[in-house]
Amino acid sequence: MPGAKPLSAVLLSALLLFAIPCRGKDKEPEWIEVHSPHFSVVSDAGDRRARDVALRFEQMYFVFGTLFSKQTVNFPVPLQIIAFRNTGELRNFVPLWKGKPIQLAGLYQGGQDRNFILLDLSVEDPYQVVFHEYGHLLLNGNYPPTQLWFDEGFAQYFSTIQVMAKENKVQIGLAPQGAFEMLRSNSFFHTVDLFNVKHDSKAYNESGDHRSMFYGLSWLYVHYLFDNKKLDQVAAYFNLTQNQHVPVAEAVQQAFGMDGPRFDKAIQEYFNSTKMYAYTYDLPAMETMTFTSQKLRPLDAQAILADAHLHSPDYTQKAVTEFEQILSDDPQNAAAHRGLGYAYLRQNQYDKAGPHFMRAAQLDSQDPRVHYYSAYLMNREALAAGSEANWPGMLAQLKEAIHLDPHFADAYDLLAYVQVEQGQTDAGLESSKTAMRLSPRNLQFQTNFGQYLMVAGKMDDAEGVFQRLKDSDDPLVSVAANKNLELIAQYKSGTAHIVT
Repeated sequence: MPGAKPLSAVLLSALLLFAIPCRGKDKEPEWIEVHSPHFSVVSDAGDRRARDVALRFEQMYFVFGTLFSKQTVNFPVPLQIIAFRNTGELRNFVPLWKGKPIQLAGLYQGGQDRNFILLDLSVEDPYQVVFHEYGHLLLNGNYPPTQLWFDEGFAQYFSTIQVMAKENKVQIGLAPQGAFEMLRSNSFFHTVDLFNVKHDSKAYNESGDHRSMFYGLSWLYVHYLFDNKKLDQVAAYFNLTQNQHVPVAEAVQQAFGMDGPRFDKAIQEYFNSTKMYAYTYDLPAMETMTFTSQKLRPLDAQAILADAHLHSPDYTQKAVTEFEQILSDDPQNAAAHRGLGYAYLRQNQYDKAGPHFMRAAQLDSQDPRVHYYSAYLMNREALAAGSEANWPGMLAQLKEAIHLDPHFADAYDLLAYVQVEQGQTDAGLESSKTAMRLSPRNLQFQTNFGQYLMVAGKMDDAEGVFQRLKDSDDPLVSVAANKNLELIAQYKSGTAHIVT
């Protein structure tokens, strides 16, 4: 009979069934969540490894505070760390290129409500690639706006920091891979040219030697400035360029006490000398820190993973499907309600977002972002309908959000708006100042503050704010600043008045 197996093959198959134990479906990973003083780590690689990840981020948090002499380091947006036990799991979250996952050992995903860092713990060093972005996060929450060379140079400088766990030490100042070779084989940019590079400059956007040199030189300048303890001069320089709009060449002379060519020479001599060192510092004993861990229910872990998908353009719709499936299995899952509410809010589907935020607040009243987005949604619905907002309801939700998270910058910013709309301008200005202090690089917060100053009749102060913002790289911020400057000029000339 065609296709029939010989009897010997049938008997052999039967023997193999008895000889080889039947393997069931692979066991689902167990997820745990570790909390340290400043971080949350979710992992399926076991408690010890999750604690190691939390400890590494705490150590880098300490190093940043030491570098900038800050006792308190802010995170304007919460950071969720997910540490996967193997490469295959991370591949389900990395960006796609032509429909296929790219190769990464670590990944940063940003968002307005939450930032994610994803790690593959099966590789030798998953940290360097994500610590570059971690450096940006820390700058964004703790240092005033600077220029592109400093931001990227510091991120490179920060990404190469090595923690020596056994010695409880940290090594700072190591060169990025290939940096020395590339710097030795190419001509340096002039200082003034480097400092004038912007996001739309060729040196930043075109691949090849120019872009590599931009990153390499930016790292070298930051290394020189930290090594020579010139952060006070750096701060003076950025005050001149960012706040007073002094041209770069003049600001270099005023802040650093030397002109561009002398700065060029100083950098070249520094690079060629034997003065470029990586320094080793002792870390404080962190074993006494409070680290708590708990096993996560499978659906709670799935909700966190779905949230990570939601913050990636390649997986947004997948996240919605995942949240819906979680709620089908567990209608009381607060995290899934919050995630689905935020997904609908981003799509301006307020009628769908509202019930999920309301249910999330009922199920988990200790989540500050649920209260914030409930208030935000009230305002968006009122604006869409052209009706009066529920100011008392918004106020109650925002105060609860701030009570639960006193460092919640967005909540202070929205609170300022509510207070100004309710005629409490002085209180609104104070709330706006707090938002800017907690998130010093948020230009929308600064724009809002300038507008509240106009409402308060403080035109000179408002003009100063918008003069600083008028040349912003963000076109929306720049346009708003210039329009407000026109209004202020009209007000001062008596041809316009401010409606309060």
